[in-house]
Amino acid sequence: MVLQEGRVSGLCVSGMDTGVHESRAHGEIGGEEVGSIIAIVRDDISKIDGYVERIIPGYLPEQFKRHFRLSRETFECILNHLANFPTLQRRQQTGRRLQTTLEKDLMMQLWYLGTQETVRSISDRFDVQESTLILHNRRLIDVFSDLCKKFVKWPNNEEKQEIMSEFEDFSGFPGFIGALMELTYP
Repeated sequence: MVLQEGRVSGLCVSGMDTGVHESRAHGEIGGEEVGSIIAIVRDDISKIDGYVERIIPGYLPEQFKRHFRLSRETFECILNHLANFPTLQRRQQTGRRLQTTLEKDLMMQLWYLGTQETVRSISDRFDVQESTLILHNRRLIDVFSDLCKKFVKWPNNEEKQEIMSEFEDFSGFPGFIGALMELTYP
């Protein structure tokens, strides 16, 4: 659909009863009608209503950790650090749809990074458009890259040699300075 100065062109709503006749969809319509058409198209997509607001607060600590791969306390700590980044500050709301909160953005990001679900299913779960999920995830990844400079300290050459020696003594693998491992229990 293309909107230009009160005109709609290329409106395709197959299989939906929009209450707008085809000849009218390509003609003149007002701003209120455009909003109604857009709302009808958006409302036709099935979403999980209130997942962040109603369901997640009821999670027990182990459920929260299983879903988001960290405790609520760690989540809150990260959220507090993110709140200070100007690129994540909420802009002035201009449209009818509410902006996603930083808390919701972080939950979507953690879900995206911690599961093998598709963008489509995650956006449905968190009741956002796919494009919103992608845009907000990119923005958070940029911020996480900046935060790494504050929280991740890489060893200098002398420390690397010491770590490699200790790691080889411990594991039998030469030339390594560390390893990551994830265990999943049924």
